[in-house]
Amino acid sequence: MHEVTNHIVHNRWEDVNPIASFQVSLVFVIRVEIDKLSLKFREGPPGIQPRDVEKDGPDREGDVWTGIVPLYEHLGEPVESGLTPGVAVPEGLKRFIGERNQRQSEHAVEVAK
Repeated sequence: MHEVTNHIVHNRWEDVNPIASFQVSLVFVIRVEIDKLSLKFREGPPGIQPRDVEKDGPDREGDVWTGIVPLYEHLGEPVESGLTPGVAVPEGLKRFIGERNQRQSEHAVEVAK
């Protein structure tokens, strides 16, 4: 559990209460072997396909915006459980959230170029 916890958030194990035995009994680790995988992935600007005016009709008049809206996962602000009022969110967790959100945002914008 120590390795898994710290792999997700660096040094997180040191910021949480010791794991109770009943909690350990609720956690299962499984190994899955993947025989086949299918993935659709795109980077860079959208490919503009030429239109057949005869078949598709005329283009719109004026300028038409084309582009990409970068999509990425954003971790929100931690919400207190109510069990430990007044205890501050650990700096390591705040740093993890901030750095991860920054990386996700930068990557989404970069691959859209």
